[in-house]
Amino acid sequence: MKKYQLKRALLLTGLCMILNFAFVFAESRLFVIIATQNVSDIGSPIDHKTILNLTQEIRQFTGKTVIVFDLDAGDASETKLDQILTDSKLTSQDAVWFYYSGHGVTFDGWPTTDQTNLKETWVHDRLKSTGARLSLVTYDCCNWDEPIQQYPPGLQPKSVNFISLFFESRGNYISTSSNVGQYSYGSKQTGGMYTNVLVDALKNENSLNWESVFTYVKEKTQRICAESGKTQDPIYASENTGMEQPVAAPSLRIRENDTVDGIIKKLEKLIKDTESRNVKITSEDLKRWNPGFNGSNLRNWVGKKFNYIPDDPKIKR
Repeated sequence: MKKYQLKRALLLTGLCMILNFAFVFAESRLFVIIATQNVSDIGSPIDHKTILNLTQEIRQFTGKTVIVFDLDAGDASETKLDQILTDSKLTSQDAVWFYYSGHGVTFDGWPTTDQTNLKETWVHDRLKSTGARLSLVTYDCCNWDEPIQQYPPGLQPKSVNFISLFFESRGNYISTSSNVGQYSYGSKQTGGMYTNVLVDALKNENSLNWESVFTYVKEKTQRICAESGKTQDPIYASENTGMEQPVAAPSLRIRENDTVDGIIKKLEKLIKDTESRNVKITSEDLKRWNPGFNGSNLRNWVGKKFNYIPDDPKIKR
């Protein structure tokens, strides 16, 4: 009897060891869900090709399993994403990345897609709920309801660190291309600057972890924009940084009977009351007040009151 029990115990122990061995060495897969807007006024079609090419490079360089879901932004809804994640049956060994490029508007400080209202924060929470080893959400879109401006970055990628980033890292990350009230610059020829810098960061030999990737993206995007007199501040959050909500620029409402001096006084009061460095004036307000007004006019009539006035309808003190 004791001999039988000993054999059974040894058999169960061996079986457990095999199962544990199989779990530890289970294949780590990368799931990439791409959603891009196929429109002619911005560079999202180019971003689509850029990210697709990147997934092919990751597959070729690492020899790992990379599963790609390629969606039109008009089909990228909460229901569709939930179905993809449920059917994929992600494990704690897998990584999942959701990438969006297209027009966007602000929702509680983070962007949401303008076609299906797919909020970046919702995607972050849903990907995190899968229990995957690594979840990553990146949106390349304006965090303000205005057209995307053109600025070709012309970046050159370097070496690769795909294995450490996609197949060894752990955590849940969310990143967007600009802060509240800012444009996300790019061009129809080269795509979004954020996307180009992000891909450059992923191939940079100094990108040892996701914190270094997003730090690189933020600093390089800011530097390129500053050289052209532009402002764009990519943001990201994780368990280490906390999910702090970006601070929105207070909005100034202009009435049809307002005078120039009256508007300037409103600006000064708003900045003093809110202690904000950014005040947003919507283009609709400007056109309603004076159909001939634009960013250049704005520079002329408040230029003496503020240190820097960009060409777009927004004032930065």
